[in-house]
Amino acid sequence: MAHMNLLSLESFETWAPPLITTLERNHNVLLDWETDGHQYPAPAFDRAITEVGETLKSYSIRGWHCTRLTDAEVAAILSNGAHLPNAETLNQRVDMIVAAGLLSAEIAERLKAKNQAGDSNRAGKLWFCFYAPKLAGEGGIGRFFRHWGGEALYNYHEDNCVTSPPLRVIGTPRVVVAEIPIAFLSSTFGLATHVTRRFLTERGHDVEQAERQEGYVVRPLPSSAIREVVTLHSSEFSRLTGCDDWREPPLSRARRTRRRYFQWPHSHFLFWWVGRCYHRQSHQTLTDRAILVGYRLRSRRRDGDPR
Repeated sequence: MAHMNLLSLESFETWAPPLITTLERNHNVLLDWETDGHQYPAPAFDRAITEVGETLKSYSIRGWHCTRLTDAEVAAILSNGAHLPNAETLNQRVDMIVAAGLLSAEIAERLKAKNQAGDSNRAGKLWFCFYAPKLAGEGGIGRFFRHWGGEALYNYHEDNCVTSPPLRVIGTPRVVVAEIPIAFLSSTFGLATHVTRRFLTERGHDVEQAERQEGYVVRPLPSSAIREVVTLHSSEFSRLTGCDDWREPPLSRARRTRRRYFQWPHSHFLFWWVGRCYHRQSHQTLTDRAILVGYRLRSRRRDGDPR
């Protein structure tokens, strides 16, 4: 991938001349629509904001993707880049986890049978936030770190007594840091609006504050776009996520998860969870229970627990 100028949304003074020139050329139209003047017709605004968006396509932008990955998956991303998610890639990831001995075949079939990876609002879309992830808080990014497989998988399984436990211990919380070509994004409208408002504010106009931006790429990211993958327990991970101040900090190992729920005041959550699962899944088969017991025993042995 050819080198592209990195656009910092927060550092107006670093914006390159071609972008400033485009904004200045469309200044009057953009200001009119941002202040509800409507002296210019809608087609004029459409042309102006589209021109800003087209100019942005020659730049890249720093993005952060919060997730949970195994060491092998991190190595693959650093070597081969980031592929777009869909049902096929999820099934391949599950098969690799089974081959690595981290998941039983029975659980794997459940995950493949019930997920959202093929849904039109998820397939072929890899999301990033274009601001420091910690600004979203625990409520915005916490769930991404607690289950392996992404939102398309844990949405169906995070409350399931059989499939949730293994997903909570596969992999480690990570933040993928990338320099994303803006041309790879599905739309430039949000970023064009953001830079327009920031530009007008810098010019002394009273306009609506530029909002934090998120977006998804619709083309795979090459390895050259991946800057680093930040891992839990590093100072950089804590700085990016602010997780040290969370109510439920992200965990990376099954043993830590078990201890957490047996320590007051968290033990009450364990009993609530077991009771809830019992009532919601009273029809659970003996096979299901055998799978769960077998998983727990394997987890203990892997952690050096002799029980």
